Amino acid sequence: MEKLDVFPISLGIDTIVNFQEHKQTIIKIAKKNKEVTNHKSSSLKHYYAKDNNVLNDPNLSIIKNIIETKANDYYQEVLGYRENLYISDSWINICKKGGNQPEHYHSNCVVSGTLYVQLGNHYAPISFRNPRSSGQPLSPEIKSLKCKDTMYNLDWVSVQNIQEGAIIFWPSYLVHGYNNNQFNDRVSLSFNLNITKSDFLYSSPFTEI
Repeated sequence: MEKLDVFPISLGIDTIVNFQEHKQTIIKIAKKNKEVTNHKSSSLKHYYAKDNNVLNDPNLSIIKNIIETKANDYYQEVLGYRENLYISDSWINICKKGGNQPEHYHSNCVVSGTLYVQLGNHYAPISFRNPRSSGQPLSPEIKSLKCKDTMYNLDWVSVQNIQEGAIIFWPSYLVHGYNNNQFNDRVSLSFNLNITKSDFLYSSPFTEI
């Protein structure tokens, strides 16, 4: 799995082999589920299953297994945690030309991600906000002026040159979104994951690294 280190927080990036076999299946499944218009972006539609988990559709079982396997690799091998993850909810997004995904973050989960289903020229790339940038929960009280851009002080980072079939994983607390999509019917499948069982026991907060 490829890593993208920003802020510094590692995002996970991987690709589903032979993804074109699954592309049209995902798009068809979107259209048979409940359509909800994003309340801040009228050009962005979300498609939800009755159980809020489109990946439970039997026709997406292969995709679901791949995502869970790669997500566990990201959580354990990249982020360094021991628990196993399961997909708690998932949905499909279709964005028209000129649309955007307002910045937001995901709660009640530990890892979130997006599978890119349909892209074209001038699609809007996903961007992540530095949790330590001005006005964010981890930001310092004093705002310093930058003398150069580094991966520590950028306010936003965009993930460029993504292909259909690529998956991006990130810690769920990261604020993200995209602006000014210029590709009609930008399709993605988003998901959240949570731990199956916590193995954490009380221990000293002081741990040597």
